[in-house]
Order: sequence, then C-alpha cells, then structure tokens
Amino acid sequence: MKQLDVSIIYVNYKTASLIINSIASVRQRSEGFSYEIIIVDNHSGDDSIVRLRDKCPDCRIIESLSNIGFGRANNLAISEAKGQCLFFLNPDTILLNNAIKVLFEHLQTNPRCAACGGNLYDEKLKPTYSLVRRIPNLFDELLLTFYIVRLSFPSPRSSYFNRTNHPLRVASISGADLMVRRSVLDVVGGGFDPVFFMNGEETDLCRRLIDAGYLIYSVPQAQIMHFEGRSSYISMSRQEFLFDSQFITANKVGGGRRVRLLYLILLFRTNFRWLLLFLFPNKRKYWAQKKRSLKKVYYARWK
Repeated sequence: MKQLDVSIIYVNYKTASLIINSIASVRQRSEGFSYEIIIVDNHSGDDSIVRLRDKCPDCRIIESLSNIGFGRANNLAISEAKGQCLFFLNPDTILLNNAIKVLFEHLQTNPRCAACGGNLYDEKLKPTYSLVRRIPNLFDELLLTFYIVRLSFPSPRSSYFNRTNHPLRVASISGADLMVRRSVLDVVGGGFDPVFFMNGEETDLCRRLIDAGYLIYSVPQAQIMHFEGRSSYISMSRQEFLFDSQFITANKVGGGRRVRLLYLILLFRTNFRWLLLFLFPNKRKYWAQKKRSLKKVYYARWK
C-alpha cells in the first residue's frame, strides 16, 4: 500500500466550529496529493467530539484523557500518523490556496529541508506572525528593553513574515502551519518536547532540527488565514505561558544560571517600560500586569 503524502493534524480544545471550518477549506483547496486528517481532542469536556464525528466522519479522532497541552497532544497524533510529512495546523486557520501541496512539494524537492511553513494573514488579509528569522540571545533581550535592535537583526517588517517571492531560510516557523518531514523526527527525539505546555514548542523543535544539520524554510507561495488567538488551550494567561516557554528554553540552552539572567533582564524591562510610560496610564497598566505575570511564573517554577 502506497504511503500517504501528508497527515494533517489538529489539536482541539473546545474549538470544534473552528476546526470544521478549517477542514472545509482543506477539502476545498487541496488537490494533487494524498492526505489524512487526525484530530486530537484535549479533553474538551463539551460536545466537540460529537460534532466533529458528525461533520467530519472521515477524520480520525484521538481522545486525550486530560488537557495535556499542544505539543504532547500533537505527539499522540504523530504516533498514529501515516503520512510522509506531518502538517500541524491550528484550528483557527483557513487555507487561501493549495498551501499544503506547496509545502509538501518544497520538502520533496529540498532534501536538506526538514520543516517549512507558509505566510499567514489575519482576517483583513494583512500579514501576521508567520516565522522567526533569528532567535534573540540574552544580549538581544537586553537591547530590546531600550527598543534597540542590532543591525544584524532583520528589519521589524521582515522579521516575522516572508515579504519576498521565494523560499527563505529561517530559524523557526509558526506552530499554526508547520509541516515537518516524518523521517527526521526520530533524529531529534520523535516530536515536540513535552516539557512545553503551550508556546515555544515549535521553536524548540526547529532549533533541534537545525542543530541536527537540517534547514527550515518559509515558503510564501503557501498562503493561510490565521484568526490568531481564537483557539485556546489555557487556563493560565497567555502571557504566563509565553514567559514560561522562555524560561524552559533558557534552561535547555544554559541551565539555571541562564534562567536567572533572563528573569533579571525581563524584570528590568518591565520596570523600565513602566517608568518610561508615565504619561500613558493604560500602557503602564499593561506593563504592570506583565511584571506580575513574570514574577508569578518565575517564583512558581524557577526560583
């Protein structure tokens, strides 16, 4: 039996309506390759599974016994996927063209490329976060406190979106539309690191792939709409998860000392921005909240 080309993987947490609409766009826009659709339900506790089975009877549904987070839920699907390539697609996405085939063909014709993704657009078809050109180090984080970006960094306009008309080598792809060659996953541990609950797991996977000698590409011809933030896996605030993922990454790269240094830099940034914006009470409130979230995460898990 011929192997499937692509396994399309969704993680559901109370987002059945979004997934149903996303799958409709997949079916409407996709041709020229074989695929399966796998949905992992992260213990939604609502009528998601009933609705998904009714509207998507040909999709495979895996039921998790608890909400195990984004990366670990995807790992459940990886263990059962039959495709040569795995396409991790967020529930709050709509394909604008035959994006999956574009990404699949890029991997097929570029053997050193382990993972790729397309350009993401918001509801108004404006460019939104799609990639990371370069991962900032601690010195970069300190400079960002003062709104300073090193000249060696890409410009803000091109740092998160591919504005060229050709594939671009990058450091990481957004987890909203990440396609990975199945054969390379065993080289880097088999999938997403389960230590991440949400946020940062795709950047960590891309970093491990690059460390193993592979390349990551942004392919702008693949175009997808992303209703960013519509799908949620969290009870903790999104900001807390972002901070936690930064600390996890710092710990993996440089251990506890790097975590402490990152915390001090981020704490200094929140205090500095709060003082700087004394004429803007709403923005001061925002940075005060960020400081509370930062301290809560650090003292709960990393102190």
